[in-house]
Amino acid sequence: MEAKKHFIINIVFYGIVLAIVLVACKYVLPIMTPFIIAFAVASLFNWLTKQMGLKRERLRRLLAIALCSVLYAVVFLGVLMAGAKLINEAGSIVSAIPSTFSNQIMPFLDSMATRLETAITPYDTQLASYVDSLTTSVVSNLGKFATDFSKTALVFVTNCATSVPGLIVQIVITVISTFFILLDYEKICKFLLKLVPASKRELFSTSLHYTKTMISVYIKSYSLLFLLTFVELSIGFLILRVDHAILLATLISIFDLMPILGTGGILLPWALISLLFGDWFRAIGMLVLYLIITGIRQTLEPKIVGKQIGLHPLATLVAMLLGLKLFGIVGMFGVPVLLAVSTAMYRAKPKREAAEESASA
Repeated sequence: MEAKKHFIINIVFYGIVLAIVLVACKYVLPIMTPFIIAFAVASLFNWLTKQMGLKRERLRRLLAIALCSVLYAVVFLGVLMAGAKLINEAGSIVSAIPSTFSNQIMPFLDSMATRLETAITPYDTQLASYVDSLTTSVVSNLGKFATDFSKTALVFVTNCATSVPGLIVQIVITVISTFFILLDYEKICKFLLKLVPASKRELFSTSLHYTKTMISVYIKSYSLLFLLTFVELSIGFLILRVDHAILLATLISIFDLMPILGTGGILLPWALISLLFGDWFRAIGMLVLYLIITGIRQTLEPKIVGKQIGLHPLATLVAMLLGLKLFGIVGMFGVPVLLAVSTAMYRAKPKREAAEESASA
């Protein structure tokens, strides 16, 4: 009876802790994101200056601030230039959707419908009339969908452009916070460590170590996969003479990082549409490009990501979907990291216990 009571108390306790963590992540994390990024950047540059072998703390601090200033300047200018170009090209693509449908897709569909009606009329005039009305309705609905989609996408692009001032405020807060943290990095770390109970500090240090390791692995792995997919798509699109090749390669590479989705969700329908329009060169090119990207991805991804993270692909997929549902894009990558850290700590638990026993003996 006592064992059952103890089990129920543990379940309730951990359930309350989990609920608090979920609520904190849902509402507090978005507010604290600039400060979390600032602390992560400050930690990186503090580590870099230590690796340089500089012993004077003041000199390390000044060098870290200088390096951080250069990084933020390069990133800010790069994002500003790339963002302006992406928004401009995305707006032009979205605005061209209705005219593309009217000038290219609609004539093609009308031609196909006319051929089908001509082929059916000698055998069944009533069926031919039905096919004619059906195709007219389909073309009309597709035209309405293309117009509505264009308007919605244009509003989205406009919202992205209007959200830039708010993003700049977040960036400014992040930059200022980074410099403040760099100035008193050691004091801040000691203060944060004091907030952790003495009995839990070793566990906290271990979990922090695993978290840093897993985040580093994720960033390196997915950055490499993104860059690889981007280069493959860019080369393929340039060979196939696709308009806005670099922009489309960037967007599809980002799309490829999403769970379940992938390059096939765009390249295969694109190949089918090109085939229907009689563009055999582009249709075959898209199919070959998809096969090359998929083959390279399937070969390299387990080596780049799976083995380093130590999670089953299904567990990673479930964690990504759960994180996306609960916390958005941040959760999509954060929850798998948390799961990987928990798994790594659980696997290392026997070694830690053995080390503690040998140390106490």
